[in-house]
Amino acid sequence: MIKTLSQMKKLLILLALAIIMMTNCSIAENQNTGNMVVPYTLNDRDGIIEIKTTLIQMQKRMDDQRADENRRFEEQRTDTKQQFDSLKTFIEWIIGIFTSLTIAIFYFAWWDRRTMIRPVELRLDTVELELIKKDTAFEKLMNGLRQLAKNNPQVYEFLKNNHLL
Repeated sequence: MIKTLSQMKKLLILLALAIIMMTNCSIAENQNTGNMVVPYTLNDRDGIIEIKTTLIQMQKRMDDQRADENRRFEEQRTDTKQQFDSLKTFIEWIIGIFTSLTIAIFYFAWWDRRTMIRPVELRLDTVELELIKKDTAFEKLMNGLRQLAKNNPQVYEFLKNNHLL
């Protein structure tokens, strides 16, 4: 273990020197200008070309994936639109059926009442005619009884007791 600060400094200096010695300094100096030139080899060039082709292929794959996603989204959009259209058509059919049923029920009720009332009206007319005939016959009978009551006291008493006078 490191016991003091000076021992730590010595260790760091030794470590830095070892790192410097291990690195390969392949920096060439241009004699004309004095600038530092980094050597560019054929392997470097081939590597860059390989990286470019890989990037181009990746870009192409990404474009294809984007086109596939756009196509799928468009298919989903058309499928959803078709589903909504079919649902709308179904609802329109249901509304039409219920409207037709409602109209049919009202028409049936009107027709039924009309056909039911017609025979009752005819029967009522015949009953009224019979009553009129009976009323006239009853009136004639009552008039005859009243005439008879003038001469017969028993008939007079009978009509008087029954409130027919």
